[in-house]
Amino acid sequence: MLKVPEPENVKELQSWLGLVNYYRKFIPDMSTVLQPLNELLTKKSKWNWNENCKKSFLKISKLLSSTKVLAHYDPNVNVELAVDASPYGLGCVISHKYENGEERPIAYASRTLTSAERNYSQIEREALAIIFELLVFISICMEESSR
Repeated sequence: MLKVPEPENVKELQSWLGLVNYYRKFIPDMSTVLQPLNELLTKKSKWNWNENCKKSFLKISKLLSSTKVLAHYDPNVNVELAVDASPYGLGCVISHKYENGEERPIAYASRTLTSAERNYSQIEREALAIIFELLVFISICMEESSR
């Protein structure tokens, strides 16, 4: 992934994002990190590959090339939910919390905020992130609540 050249136009960026989005659940806060690149895809934007775009592209490329490994879901181990909301996106992680105190992520989820959601207060965005996480991980949450 580190050897992929930077996109030079919208079509190349769309192609790269299509590949990257497949791995969305493995990368924390991906929507927030990709925000500068997603801005280039709006109809209002002209192609302007700036420093923020370059940083975003490199960060995702490095994350995809890292050895960060997710834990497999084990119904016998407690789970912990965590969320975060930025002015541009929502991110969440569901993790196993082991008896020795170790915490290992099972999966990540993220999405960008709509233009209307960007007007929400920070507490409203955090609440939206909680709802988003519960919807994304509903099957695990339902299993946990039945134990």
